[in-house]
Amino acid sequence: LNPPPPMIKESTLPITRNHSSALLFADISGFTKISVMMDVEPLSNAINSYFQMIVDVITSFGGDVLKFAGDAVLAEWKVSR
Repeated sequence: LNPPPPMIKESTLPITRNHSSALLFADISGFTKISVMMDVEPLSNAINSYFQMIVDVITSFGGDVLKFAGDAVLAEWKVSR
């Protein structure tokens, strides 16, 4: 391996680690259609309740939430080899 160029500090480079995991991607089917039919406050309350429920289930089974995007959630469970 070549050392990084002098203008780039080694500590700023991305660090990668390999591991096995199970991933979950979940989104609400028909959310766009639902969102145009509901007022903002009830819609916000509904999505927040959904996210709280799904996060509670994910974390109770040892998972980590990696990302929220719109009405979707991405979660990971690291697996021992």
